[in-house]
Amino acid sequence: MIPLGGSLLPNLPPYPSSRPPVRASTQNQDPFEPPTSLPAALLTELQSQLHNSQTYLATHVNKVSALETAFAEHDAIKREVGVLRQLVEKSGAQEDGAAGGTSDDDDARSIRTFVPHELE
Repeated sequence: MIPLGGSLLPNLPPYPSSRPPVRASTQNQDPFEPPTSLPAALLTELQSQLHNSQTYLATHVNKVSALETAFAEHDAIKREVGVLRQLVEKSGAQEDGAAGGTSDDDDARSIRTFVPHELE
């Protein structure tokens, strides 16, 4: 806390004259040198694992490509169905308008149900 007189506190640490480096110096580090004497069995095993991983990834790439194709086809079919639905609705509306709004298939008014009532 600064006293009311405006002077700084006497126990502040001195300002550092030099800053620490931002990055570690690369001169002190040796470049990576792969070991030259790997056992043949270990090298063969690593190559086998690498080959299996590459095969596995290639299979998945093919599956993803097939899925993308299926999604594209699905979207195209959805668009076609939407267009067909609009055409059917439009033609149905035109038919209803030409017929005067009544439909020949509507037999609800012409059907009567007879319910026998019991004699008292």
